[in-house]
Amino acid sequence: MAAHHSKNAEFWLALLELGDTEEEQRQNWNYYCYWKLALVIAQLVESDERQRIKERVSLPDDQMKAGVRRQLQDFVKQQGGHPTLPSDPSGEIRSFMDFSGREFPEDVSFAGRILIGVDFRDTEFKERADFSGAEFLGPTYFDNAEFHTTQLSMAEPAMQRASFAGSKFHGFASFCKTQFPLNARFNGAEFHQGAWFYRARFPGRFVRGDLNRAQVTFRSSQFHEMTSFKRVEFGADTEFDYAEMAGRTNFRGTRFHGSVRFYNCGFRSTTSFSGAVFWRPPEFFEAELHEDTDFRGADWTKAESSYQRSIGRDE
Repeated sequence: MAAHHSKNAEFWLALLELGDTEEEQRQNWNYYCYWKLALVIAQLVESDERQRIKERVSLPDDQMKAGVRRQLQDFVKQQGGHPTLPSDPSGEIRSFMDFSGREFPEDVSFAGRILIGVDFRDTEFKERADFSGAEFLGPTYFDNAEFHTTQLSMAEPAMQRASFAGSKFHGFASFCKTQFPLNARFNGAEFHQGAWFYRARFPGRFVRGDLNRAQVTFRSSQFHEMTSFKRVEFGADTEFDYAEMAGRTNFRGTRFHGSVRFYNCGFRSTTSFSGAVFWRPPEFFEAELHEDTDFRGADWTKAESSYQRSIGRDE
């Protein structure tokens, strides 16, 4: 992938590391965003969400605010000034925080950060990537990004992963053709304006000894508008337990190589599994399927064979 150079990106990457601890780094990032981008944030989220975000990132007392402000002012001076700030969020917010085409060779954490018009297209994450609890404002792009998975060893059983647990996507989110690692977590994530995972790839299990931890989980996630998992490759076991699909949902041509669970999942609008391929019987226990649910052309042959084998083992 080609390297991408952006003055704004260099500023944000430096700000990402401002502070001695992860908590301080997150505090500095969010305070800067609310200090310089309050008007932008106000135009990108509803009033109740704006107030919630403000309360979440606010500092406890004036003395601490003054200290953080001085630290940030010194930082901005060292960086040669502020990044170019959008004057019109509706027209300039796309790719405002532009990390496209970059490589992150080590663990990287954007956890709990306010991310505005963030662009990670064609980005490589060589190690763990943590976006848990992040607030994604404006459009978000991870198209063609690669989250790498290295071989496991008995000495290092912890698996590399990408975590979006508890994150909120206030604008449209696109993960088209994204290559995820063995462990991808979207537990409790909220997608407010549509989510697009067209042709994303979730790799299959890696088995060595008793290490078999590959999993994709959207447990308790909320999809408020149209969602597309069209032609996605779910190589690992997949879980949508307690997820809410409020808008039209598309699993056309999706291939589920592992188990897939929809326990207590709510499908509130038109849903399509047309042409989907199941290697194991899907589990819809206590799920609420919409009356307009389409399974035409779904391939159950591999799931039926898997079921017959399981019956044979039980006898």
